[in-house]
Amino acid sequence: MGCYGTLNKVTVTTAGNPPQSDDDPIEWSENLYGYDSGDLTDPRFTYENNISGDTTVTFDETFTCSTDPDDYTDGSYTETFTNWAYLDGNIDLSASEEVGLTCNLQPLVPTKTAAGEWDRTVTWTLTKSVDDDSHSGYAGDLFGSTWTVVADKTDSGPYNFVVEGTISVYNPAAIAQTSQSKTCSMMRMAR
Repeated sequence: MGCYGTLNKVTVTTAGNPPQSDDDPIEWSENLYGYDSGDLTDPRFTYENNISGDTTVTFDETFTCSTDPDDYTDGSYTETFTNWAYLDGNIDLSASEEVGLTCNLQPLVPTKTAAGEWDRTVTWTLTKSVDDDSHSGYAGDLFGSTWTVVADKTDSGPYNFVVEGTISVYNPAAIAQTSQSKTCSMMRMAR
């Protein structure tokens, strides 16, 4: 309320007369523009209260990601929750706010094992020869021969490469999902 007087006083002075005064209490009446109170409601929380001054109310809400596989597209989904509040009783005000929720499936976890093998062929030949494989002479003659041994190794080098293994996919998400991409890579070894 503003500052205003409560008594109206008047004093009249004229030449030859003593001052004359009168007072009267001021009777104030209010001209109200707007409304002093209203009904504050929040339908999401079934809240309703008649208020006549500054008011703050809070509501806690928990949001949970869906476990329904049909809600997810490409492993994620989004949803928006809108909450409205109203101040009625001829005031006719409303306000809203939104909470956005984005949920993702936990990614699939691939594991693999791989064991490779190849063939390699090694062959050997062994030859023995002697130079001067025949001698003839008389008692006490000396003869010489040279013996030669040749071992020959042939190595084919690696061939027939084979890799065997197991690929496993673990799904840590609470709902079923399918893998949509496959990658296969092979490493070739030079000979």
